[in-house]
Amino acid sequence: MSRLLFKKGEQKKFLSSVKTKSGLTFGSLARICNKNAKNLSDWYFEKSTMSYETAVILSKTFLIKIPDNCKIVTDFWYTNKAGMVGGASRIKKYGNPGTPEGRRLGGTISQMAHEKLNTAFRRRQEITKPKQNGELAEFFGILLGDGGISQYQTTITLSNLVDKDYSNWLVNFIDKLFHVQANVRVGDKNNIQITISRVDLVDFLVKNGLSKGNKVKHQIDIPGWITSNRQLAISCVRGLIDTDGCIYMDKHKYKSKIYHNICLDFTNASQNLLNSTNKILTNLGLEPKKYEKSIKIRKEKNVAKYFKIVGSHNQKHINKFEKFIKGEVA
Repeated sequence: MSRLLFKKGEQKKFLSSVKTKSGLTFGSLARICNKNAKNLSDWYFEKSTMSYETAVILSKTFLIKIPDNCKIVTDFWYTNKAGMVGGASRIKKYGNPGTPEGRRLGGTISQMAHEKLNTAFRRRQEITKPKQNGELAEFFGILLGDGGISQYQTTITLSNLVDKDYSNWLVNFIDKLFHVQANVRVGDKNNIQITISRVDLVDFLVKNGLSKGNKVKHQIDIPGWITSNRQLAISCVRGLIDTDGCIYMDKHKYKSKIYHNICLDFTNASQNLLNSTNKILTNLGLEPKKYEKSIKIRKEKNVAKYFKIVGSHNQKHINKFEKFIKGEVA
């Protein structure tokens, strides 16, 4: 295996630039390179010399230039001069990784070798691309609710306190929909992060109407292919409210009397999304009331109608509704 010999401090600087630009952890970067997190950590702290192949992958993927003064050496280069000969041969065959031409040539040849040997690494791992159906519409609703799309990843954040069952369902749902195994991590703020590291998925989602980056800044909305179809709109709303909605006992006063009733609430900072959701719920006859940053369905008959027409895959919502119907909620 060939390695890159950086000047002191340059290897750490290179990996720091990759980490900053990608926004990924060493664990996620390691999966992209078919390495483990300890490899990248050791290279970051310059405990060992970095793999030439990994450096090229990271350089090409995140467009971070490898310093021109790097030397390509072989394993045990420090024992004799044979490594320098191997390095010169490597440059001749794959090109100088410090130049765009060299990275392009090296990446092409490296990919051909991986394909020939049928290794785990792929330059771009493809997903199954489903048709614009109800399941995809529900996934779009989930992302519009508690999801986020970056340049390389799709992430959904849920509560570790109340959404464990739903997160298990969602991981299986993602596998069924895209044939991709999502990564699940429990964070230090009682949240569950479900992450799919596939550029192919990001491109697919954007192509079908979603946006990368800050959802509030972009004032996201439900794509037209969903809102134009009643059944797809229902599926999308299910995903939205399963992730970004809640059910609670609403206390309100009317003519000096206090009433308690069940309330379904959907809160979001995008006015476009609130308007579209309100229109869908209104067309379903659920009598929603729109506020500045939320939509509420208050009457018991309308909440019951919501569960009959739209339904839910989030057990916490189902449990709260069933308890209310049984009179178990104070």
